[in-house]
Amino acid sequence: MSQIMSTNNECNEQQQKGKANGGKFSVPVDFPNHPGGQDTLNGARGHTHKEFLFLTSHIGLDLDGRIAQVAKSRGMALPQRGEAYNEIHGALCRIIQEHPEQVTIYRVWCLFLTVMFPTGIIGFTVTGSRWWAAILGFVHVSYSFNIFHMRHHSGGKVYGIGWLDKLTEPIYDFLDRTYCFSIEGWRKLHNESHHLVTNDPTSDYDILSTVGKGFRIHPDIPYHPHHRFQPYYLPILLALNGLTFSISNVKKRGGHPVFCMIYWITLFILPTYLHGWHALKTMVATIMLFIGLLITHLFQISHNHSDLAAFSDIKKRPAVDSMGRPKNIDDFMQLQMLESMSWGGYLSCLLFGGINYQIEHHLAPCVPSPLLYHYLSPFLREMAQRRGWSYVYEPDFASAMASYHEHIYQMSLPPKKLE
Repeated sequence: MSQIMSTNNECNEQQQKGKANGGKFSVPVDFPNHPGGQDTLNGARGHTHKEFLFLTSHIGLDLDGRIAQVAKSRGMALPQRGEAYNEIHGALCRIIQEHPEQVTIYRVWCLFLTVMFPTGIIGFTVTGSRWWAAILGFVHVSYSFNIFHMRHHSGGKVYGIGWLDKLTEPIYDFLDRTYCFSIEGWRKLHNESHHLVTNDPTSDYDILSTVGKGFRIHPDIPYHPHHRFQPYYLPILLALNGLTFSISNVKKRGGHPVFCMIYWITLFILPTYLHGWHALKTMVATIMLFIGLLITHLFQISHNHSDLAAFSDIKKRPAVDSMGRPKNIDDFMQLQMLESMSWGGYLSCLLFGGINYQIEHHLAPCVPSPLLYHYLSPFLREMAQRRGWSYVYEPDFASAMASYHEHIYQMSLPPKKLE
């Protein structure tokens, strides 16, 4: 819920703590100086398990220092922590201490993307070149995950440096609302839906949105005859998503029509006016289809595989309450590890903002640099093996894609054939 940087010289001591503070956790009604912003607090307040949002958002940060002091001064109790949570929290504290350079590398990369994104738009508009189109397509994807995605997990901040976050905020607000998604809609549907009820076919918006497109990606989704053909039409619809998402952003996520108009003018109308139909074909083929296919696959492959909880041995699944939700933070984290998949290594992490380390991202969505996920991954694998938890990992993007499309094929079969 915030991006309070960890106090490094206290981190090793804090990982030995983590006892319950007593009292009942609550989200403050008014907290004007909250690092994540008042909107973040407002969004979390209504959740049944808002303590899970708090704990995952603050893992690896100064929980027993500054955060505990602020909570005490406001008469608040921090949520109950668990043994596994404290273990992961301690590991992430050590990683932040041992790899401070990864925060610097991430900041420099984000500044590079900040320059290259508008440069790519201008370059393509002025020249209509397929090379500028290719540059813009790649930068758009990298920006979406490194800046847009991580920024809105961290209260709208990227750098953790006050003046720099304030300076870049209006730039990112414009780019986000125009070429990505409605900020408010994203926070609600992604942060407050997907990250809390991952892969729930009735509550996770990421699943519900694919159902609306005619996909069956979860065994609890009712089977229809057209699903038999989804291995063939799914790639086409995912690619076309790059052409339709700006309109969908207005209709379904609360995006403003003005930003939608700017999107179409700068990427389609103006280049076509200046360079003819060649520019339009280049935009559609090189940028839109590429962006649609890559971004949607990067999201999809991390949550759709044969080791989902719905398929898993009951012994690997944590206990849940009457609503089907985990009872405590450790069970929540175990379920998150079961419902996600990680793949690839450091370079993929840099290019795609850590989206490839999806397990790590769901356990710690507000780290000061997603590059830290690369160093957290070996620890989580060892911990999962020791505890008998699930940790699904594929060595590269191709392997993750193969696993995903195998899952899509299995979901295309009538249910009786899966028995």
